[in-house]
Amino acid sequence: LVDKQIVANSSITLSMKYEQSDWDDLKSFQFFLYNSSKTLIAKSPVSYDTTNMTYTFKGLEDSNKYYVRATGTSIRGLDCDTGYINITVSYL
Repeated sequence: LVDKQIVANSSITLSMKYEQSDWDDLKSFQFFLYNSSKTLIAKSPVSYDTTNMTYTFKGLEDSNKYYVRATGTSIRGLDCDTGYINITVSYL
């Protein structure tokens, strides 16, 4: 997923990849969906299964702008955050 990506249907499956060189594995993560004003409208449960870092948000409306974001915490307690990633829904 890249910033300002066009999503062509009412759902989006997000995935996250975590890499670092200090053997500080990811302990937990969560995905978030925001409206165009960056108001939180949905979130995934906190997950501890770092072998499957995906989540699907459904119910995205045509011609709307959203933001998605993922956060996580490493086993040493360090936080990571993708920041807000802008997407626009445009049904084809």
